[in-house]
Amino acid sequence: MFEVRLSQPIEKVAYFWLPDSPENKFPGTLHISLLGEATAEVIGIFSVNNELFSNLDRVIGITEDGESLTLSECYCWPKKLRFGGLSRFLIGAKYALVGFSYDEGIPITFTTFRFSMEGLDEWLGITGIRVEHNWQEQIASISYVIPDGIAINLPNEFTLSFIFTWTNPGFPIIKEAKITQKAYVELKCESPRSLQDFFDLVFKINNFMRFVMDKTVAIDYAEGYSPDVERTLDNGDRHEALVTIYFYGTKLSIEKPKIHHHDMLLSYGNMSVNIESIMN
Repeated sequence: MFEVRLSQPIEKVAYFWLPDSPENKFPGTLHISLLGEATAEVIGIFSVNNELFSNLDRVIGITEDGESLTLSECYCWPKKLRFGGLSRFLIGAKYALVGFSYDEGIPITFTTFRFSMEGLDEWLGITGIRVEHNWQEQIASISYVIPDGIAINLPNEFTLSFIFTWTNPGFPIIKEAKITQKAYVELKCESPRSLQDFFDLVFKINNFMRFVMDKTVAIDYAEGYSPDVERTLDNGDRHEALVTIYFYGTKLSIEKPKIHHHDMLLSYGNMSVNIESIMN
């Protein structure tokens, strides 16, 4: 399994229920640890909880800020603390998906899986940021042109791309103007595939990056898109909904490694001419 290391832990207050029992909603809190481990602490009537949560695979819910969520491949155990006829249950999940509620029977599949990992920008060494100085006139200008993506064909109808995103400077711009670029790995397949199919590739990519960077780098963000998961905008248009994906990898230090381009065994520039054959 690969490593996961988020930038910060996540905590969301939510209501939870089983797909086939939407009338029985239980308040609780979703916790995502720095290493991606997802647990939900659910509060409810013990007898009802015992009946509903003794056997479960999928739990769905909605957070206090209106985000739909799904906990998949779950397991449950009661906490010892009980008071006033209530009890607390802990639900662990292999996957936590925020952005859509997958009812029972709906397969969790994607056609696009996008993730970022530590050191990817440094390994690629590609930037669209340009800075120009005119010291005599005391003028400095910053411009940005998003770099072209790098596409690689993989077996089994998959395509791997290195893509770039960027953020505008914040407002009001008085003392600082900042442009931020971030690189992602994007895996695409024309037909929907399971999370495990994508994770098999993510595992290999993460191992490859650990080798060429000579560091124990981890996944720090993941999201998925599928034509089967759509969201309707206020104007009536429909588009693929973003599903943020959290998952626990292996035991790992929460301290991020220090990554420098000159310390790497092989950078993208060293293998760019043959990158498709090397990645395959």
